[in-house]
Amino acid sequence: MNMFYRGYLIHEEIRSICCTVFGRRPVRTELASCDNAMAAMQWVDRQVAAGDAAVAGPPKQVAVR
Repeated sequence: MNMFYRGYLIHEEIRSICCTVFGRRPVRTELASCDNAMAAMQWVDRQVAAGDAAVAGPPKQVAVR
């Protein structure tokens, strides 16, 4: 069964035993293997959070005169 979650593809090979996480389109490379769908979704959440933090960068200071 295939599930699409936050742009990633989670493929359950054997239900509740093994899941594979594939990246975003268009390439969809294999990124991780997890025990179940919930663990795969948590993995994706961590990746998305890390990506959002990287895009935001360090906090900027406002110049005060």
